[in-house]
Amino acid sequence: MIVIGGDGSLNEILNGIKTSNHPETPITYLPAGSGNDFARAAHLSKKPEELVNRLLQNLDYHPVDCGKFISSLKNNRPYYFVNNFGIGFDAFVIYSSNHQKMKEKLNKLHLGNLIYASNIIMYFADRTLSLSK
Repeated sequence: MIVIGGDGSLNEILNGIKTSNHPETPITYLPAGSGNDFARAAHLSKKPEELVNRLLQNLDYHPVDCGKFISSLKNNRPYYFVNNFGIGFDAFVIYSSNHQKMKEKLNKLHLGNLIYASNIIMYFADRTLSLSK
């Protein structure tokens, strides 16, 4: 399976594969999102031609461990992750960023990372205002 997208797309495909009838299906990832944290940590290239050349030259794969948790909130369904697992502050920032229309606009300008910085600032500004009341 070739995934072209960001960390969210990679996560969606990972969860689809791991909960399918073929959970050992290998994944190839071409980072094309706004954050690309997994690609940066794994030292993956963003260049499509490099991905294609590597696939044509060598079909060996490099296994990557993934984490798993069971959600008691959603029928004890398993969820998988490869990059990070967060609750609290980081989850708030990611969730807020992924559910704002501004992210799509910023992505078109290749400024998608700004949405994360914006939500970090808004998070702390909101907490500061709450404390001063």
